[in-house]
This record gives sequence, C-alpha cells and structure tokens, in this order.
Amino acid sequence: MNHNSVMWPYLELADVMLKLRNLEEIKECVHNIVERIDSIKKKGELWIEEKETSTFIDIKHYITEKTLEVVQSLISITSSTIQKFVDSPSEQADTDAFNVLNSSSIDLESEKFQETFRELDSCVTLQRNILKRIHQQLQDPQTLKQKVDDDSASNLKVMETFEGKLNEFKVQSKHKVKAANTFRSHLQSQYESLLKEISDSQVMDKEQDTKIELMAVKTGFLVKNQEDINKYIEAILHEQGDFSYHMENALHKRVSWELLCKETGNLSVKCFKDCPHIIGHHEQQISEGGEADLYIHLESCKKNPGHTKFVPIDTFTLEHLPEIHRYIDLYALIRSAADLTVRVSVTMTSPDRPEFWPNTNIPYFLYHVRESESLRTGSGRVSRVVKGKEEMCQCTQCKLSASPNKDWWTITVWTAASLVFDETEANHTSLRFFYDKTDNPEITVTVVVRELLKDVSVDYCVFDCVTCDKTLVDKLEPLVQKCDDLYLKVNEKYKKTKDIHQLMFIVSHPHGCTKRLSIGRWQKKYLMGNRSKKYTYFTCTCPGSSGASVYCLGPGSATCGSRATCGSLDVKLRLFRSIRKYYLFYRNFFSQKVLNRLTRIRN
Repeated sequence: MNHNSVMWPYLELADVMLKLRNLEEIKECVHNIVERIDSIKKKGELWIEEKETSTFIDIKHYITEKTLEVVQSLISITSSTIQKFVDSPSEQADTDAFNVLNSSSIDLESEKFQETFRELDSCVTLQRNILKRIHQQLQDPQTLKQKVDDDSASNLKVMETFEGKLNEFKVQSKHKVKAANTFRSHLQSQYESLLKEISDSQVMDKEQDTKIELMAVKTGFLVKNQEDINKYIEAILHEQGDFSYHMENALHKRVSWELLCKETGNLSVKCFKDCPHIIGHHEQQISEGGEADLYIHLESCKKNPGHTKFVPIDTFTLEHLPEIHRYIDLYALIRSAADLTVRVSVTMTSPDRPEFWPNTNIPYFLYHVRESESLRTGSGRVSRVVKGKEEMCQCTQCKLSASPNKDWWTITVWTAASLVFDETEANHTSLRFFYDKTDNPEITVTVVVRELLKDVSVDYCVFDCVTCDKTLVDKLEPLVQKCDDLYLKVNEKYKKTKDIHQLMFIVSHPHGCTKRLSIGRWQKKYLMGNRSKKYTYFTCTCPGSSGASVYCLGPGSATCGSRATCGSLDVKLRLFRSIRKYYLFYRNFFSQKVLNRLTRIRN
C-alpha cells in the first residue's frame, strides 16, 4: 500500500510534465507559425504601400503559397500531437492503470487540447480572412491603378489637343504680327520713296531751269553758226560722193584683175592650155546614183587611171616623201593636215547660182543644173573649233529632241565656193570626218549653218556648223593647234629654198572616196592686182578634190591650209588661189575725217 501510494504521485507528476512539454512544443511551433504569418502580412502591407517592387502576380502567388505552407504546418503539428497521445512510451500496464485511474484527467486534457485546437482553427480562420482582405485590397489598388492610368491617358490626350491648338494659335499670331510688320515696313518705304521723289523732283526742276537757260544761250549761238554748219555738211556729202566713186572704181578694177586673162588680156574668153586664168574646170564629183556609185566613178576614172600617183593616207609613210624631204616634222604635218581634211557632200544646187562670173560673160559652175538634188562631193578642211555660248545646241538631232544638249561647239570649215555656194547648199551639206579607210566608222555631221562667208571671185567659202558630239570635238581641237604649229615650223624651214624646191601637197577625197595624198611642185606664181597670189602646179587631183587645202611650203601664209583648189585647167596643170583679207583704209580715213569735223562743230 505504502509502495503504491508513493508511486502514483510520481507517475502523475511525470505525465503532467510530459503534457506540459508537449504543450511547450506546440506553443513554440504555433509561435513560429505566427511569426511566419506576420512576415507574410508585413510583405503584403509593404507592397500596398508601394515599398515592395514585386508585381501583383508575384505578390499574390507569394501570399497564397505561404498561406498554404502555414496551414500545412498547422495540420502537421496537430497530427503529430495526436500521434504522441496515441503512441505514449509508458508501459501498457501503467497506461491501463493510468487510464482507469485517471480517465477523468485524460478527458480534461482532451478537452483542453480540443480547446487549443479550436483556438488554433479560429486563428487560422482569422488569418484566412485577413488574407482574403489583403487579396481584396491588392485587387482594389490594381483596379484603381488601371482607372488612374486610363484617366491619365485621357487627360494626356486632352492636353496634347490643347497644346496643338495653342501652338496653332501661336503660329497664326506670329504670321499676323509678321504681316503687320511687313505692311508697316512697306508703308514706311513708300513714305520714304515719296519724300525722295519729292526731293528729286525739286532738284530736277532746278536743273531743268538751268538747262533751259543754257539751251537758250546755245540756241542763239547755233542760229548764228547755222550757215557754217550747212557749208560743212555740203562739203562732207561732196567728199562722200567722191569716195564712193573711187571705191566703186577700185572694186571694179579688183574684179577685172581677178578675171583678166594673162595671155589674151581679155575678160570674156575661154581658158586654154597653159592659160593661168582663175576660172578652170571645177573638180567636183557629181554622182546621180548617190553614194553607191562613188566607187564606180573611182574605178572608171579616165583622168588618173588607177590613181597610182595618189597615196592612200592609211598607208602613207616617211618613204613616200621625196628623199631630200624626208623630215619627221613634214611627215607629222601631212598627217595632221590629213586628219583635218573632211569629205564634203552636197545634195542641193542653189537656185541662186549666177549665170556668169562677176563682170564677165564666162558661164559659172553648175548654173545649168540649178535646184538639182544630185550628190556632189568635194573636200574641205577644219580650221577652228569653238565652244558655243548659247543655251542649247541647234544641231539636227537636238532640234528634234525634247531635251537638247547644253554643251555644243562650232566647227569652222574651209572649202570652195563653187562646191558650197550659199546657205541653201550649206544646209543640204554633210561632213564626213576621218574617212581614211573603207571600214572606218562613219563619223558624219549634218551641217546646220550659223554663219557663212564666201568670195566667188577667188572661189572660197568658209562656214560654221554646230555639233554636240564631244568625242569628235575632243579629237579635232588639239589637231587644229598641232597642224598650225607644225605648218609654221615647216614653212620656216622651206622659206629660203621655196623657189628651189617648190614643194607642195594636197590631201583630198578623190571621187568622194577614202582620203588620199598627192605630192608635187608648184610651177608659176602670179601677183594679182589686189596683192593676192595665184599659183599653177603639177600635183594630181581628181573630181572630188575641189575645195581641198593646198599646202605650199615656203611662200605660205600664217595660217595652215589657207589656200584651196579652185579648178583644173588641164590634165597636167592645176591652179589655186591665195586668200587675203582687204583692209579698207579709205573707209576708216573718211570716217575719222567726218568725226573730227563734227567734233570741231560741237566744240
């Protein structure tokens, strides 16, 4: 009895202590859970206060996940506590005794535990409600934020519209202010101009009064000298009549000198063998069959069968020159002259060709075939290339083009007046350049005349045509200067021996075909009344050589190729003219005399 009475209090004490320890463990677990709940609440409150940078989705997921973890922990604690009560480590006998003896205590503890569980459940429910409120609070700010964003966007749009209208109003106001300032400046300028006009008018009135007074004085002086002025005018008119009479006689004498036959002394005569008369047989190639028949004329030539005394320019070498004249400079001169030689093709004979040579009864070339459209070919030479200054090119292609070239050039060509008589024939003329071989590319310019100068009595014609072919111009420009320089150099070399060697050469297009060279000697030189010279020579020519430049070395002019073939007097005898410009001394003298007298009268 005594033993049992001692042990029961000990067992009760141990059991109570065990229960208390379990409660302490439960309390500690619950305390940890409460701390975790506080941590979750704190992070949610920080997000509401915008001190947390997480997104709405992230914070929502975080709270939900942590809440589930808290509930899971509570369930785990509850299960563990119940398991401890079920699996108590006491001996079965003691347990049975303890259960029997202390059933009331167990019931009491069970009720306490249930009470504790209910409290925990109530706490969990409370926390769940708190989480719901937090979730609701989290959703409400998001909705509020969306609404604020929408209102902000609407307000921003309204502000932009307002700013646009405000800027438009500012621009309109600036324009109106500017217009007002301009109008005011215009009024100010008009006012100043009006003041200046009034001032100038006053000054002009004063000057006009002064001039009227001076004119009155001068009028009186002029009236007194009227008779002297009339006498001077009569004297001037008398001298002018004398001058015109003398000039007419001088021109008549010049023409007479040009056409006077040295053998007979008559004007209206036909030329005969060895007669140095200026008018011979023209050497144009007339081809009624056009371009296609030119080589037929070449093959059937009776004047120079086979053309053995001509040298095709594409095969010309230094060996073709006479042995004593084989100089590099002379060879280069002939090459340059050949490059500047062009074939001249005319497809219209002018209706204005005269019936006779001036002041003679000698028939003029081709008068009987006026207005004929048969092809006539001859030769010519490029003497100058000049850049055009007008806005647009006037060549045939550019006239038909919607966008004519702005860059163009004038090409000056020398030939015979018997070949190209006037602008009518020139405008039906084409020039073929660099026609050295039959297979050479055809480089042709249709002549559009800008200016034409001719002298029928000396049978030369110079005309300017236009082109916009830059490639052609780039080749011709340096050739002109090169040929002139070489001619001066070679001419100086032969100056002292000109009457000994009498060397000359011609580059032409016989029968309108490829370019050929003929080398020979001039025979006689005649000094004409106008100080020009004419020569006869033995160098070969053929129809198609008319208008070709004749290069006479030694007695040359300052310009390369300034002589042109005019015609043929005989199969063995050719003739060409030296062209000179005439200086009108009497006209200048008379003009200066009149000017001096009028100056004296005015003074």
